[in-house]
Amino acid sequence: MRESTLKLSSNTELKDKYAGLLREPLAIHDVIYCNHKPHPIMIGTRHVDYAADHCGGMLGKETLRRIPCAWKGCTTAYKDHTSDRVLILRLTRNASQEEAHAVLKSLADSMAADGLDGVTFLKNSFTFIEASQPCNA
Repeated sequence: MRESTLKLSSNTELKDKYAGLLREPLAIHDVIYCNHKPHPIMIGTRHVDYAADHCGGMLGKETLRRIPCAWKGCTTAYKDHTSDRVLILRLTRNASQEEAHAVLKSLADSMAADGLDGVTFLKNSFTFIEASQPCNA
């Protein structure tokens, strides 16, 4: 699990960071967690009570490790609740896949350092075009 070796930034911090790193023809739309397995960890009243009694009111990883998921019938440990963290990108104009690939390739090291698992594209009015077509098509 990469969590132990990464400084995990908030999705808002990552969105701001990648807004500055991305260039045409791509722009950031959002940063999200998706593909939860088996489901997102559910916080319940037992978590809140434990945090209040043992952690100075701070509901953090210690609480999540000690108190089981509140999802009805869930017996999966906190560490085994997994998900992917991805950038949602959008095209800012019609562009070739090669242009987008060059931008994404330049982000690979930053994405790995930030614990991002991949990207997905928001559907909008722009599209990928064949490299032989003019980009203003």
